[in-house]
Amino acid sequence: MEYAGRLEVVSGWLEERGLDLLLLMDRANTRYLTGFRLNRAASSCLVVPRKGPPVYVVAQLDLERARRDCWLEEVIPFPEDVPDHMAVLAPFLSGARRVGVERGLFSLELAERVSRLAKGEVEFVDAGGFLLELRARKSPKELELLREAAAIADRVMAEVRKHVRPGVREQELVGWVEYLTRRFGAEGPSFEAFFMSGENAWLPQRVATEKALAEGELALLDMGAVYQGYCSDLTRTFAVGEPAKRQRELFQVAREAQAAALAAIRPGVRAHEVDQAAREVIERAGWGEYFPHITGHGVGLAIHELPILDRSSDYELSPGMVMTVEPGIYLPGVGAARVEDMVVVTEDGCQVLTSSPRDLV
Repeated sequence: MEYAGRLEVVSGWLEERGLDLLLLMDRANTRYLTGFRLNRAASSCLVVPRKGPPVYVVAQLDLERARRDCWLEEVIPFPEDVPDHMAVLAPFLSGARRVGVERGLFSLELAERVSRLAKGEVEFVDAGGFLLELRARKSPKELELLREAAAIADRVMAEVRKHVRPGVREQELVGWVEYLTRRFGAEGPSFEAFFMSGENAWLPQRVATEKALAEGELALLDMGAVYQGYCSDLTRTFAVGEPAKRQRELFQVAREAQAAALAAIRPGVRAHEVDQAAREVIERAGWGEYFPHITGHGVGLAIHELPILDRSSDYELSPGMVMTVEPGIYLPGVGAARVEDMVVVTEDGCQVLTSSPRDLV
């Protein structure tokens, strides 16, 4: 079983670092190791001791479903009406002195609680980076799920673009995205979709508003779907009516920047080299200052994972990594243009996973 193999790697890491146990609360990490789908409003904790079986702690309301769906044998509840649900961890924490945690989620308050339950001074060691590295290279099964998530996003995008016309509100289109995402078999959106048109696009606004699309504008839709835990991420640019010459030029440069980045992706290449390939195209066109973000990011159980395609990242790409490639230009008074696709790194380059039409009209 794939989950058991992952847990074996984690146990080996605990042994190497001399940690007594690992506490995981991030929903992507817990799903990666348990396979359990948690409601977005719920919380849980996975306890992985250096010696002995792991224990998954869930809310009382989730207990029966977790015991049915989770492959782990030890699944226990914390009561919904007790504020300090960490108390159920007392038997596992007693005597622990070196504990692995996710630094980005582990608050000072949690650290104090764990120390009290451990009945002594505890050294906390960050495990978040290790889990991100472990999740960066996708297995064949994970790639299968990511392909399906990408296919759903493609279907949604194809349907929504039929409704892009003057007078339609940005929020209407996003509502259509959310409905279609589930209709086509996803658990839901992988993030809050946003449709940006006209001035909202070149700001960029990054939320859908009550603004109605107007003739002569460029508009961007950024959306994604979650399929069995795995995310997709897709952006397309649309012309509302007939685009002006300057808008076509803007879009063409964005397309060329993405093509340059895609051509740069292969095993052994550093993340900053991919970013540089895209950035050079936009800078040659004279619009470098209007490309304010990274070129792309990893995608998996979370919408943002390793690698990050940033000008400062020395991260080395390797086969099995899945990421977005999405250079964009946001030019005041003209519009915004971005085409985002998901790709997987192969042995000799990359394969594009998304296939929604990329044309402007």
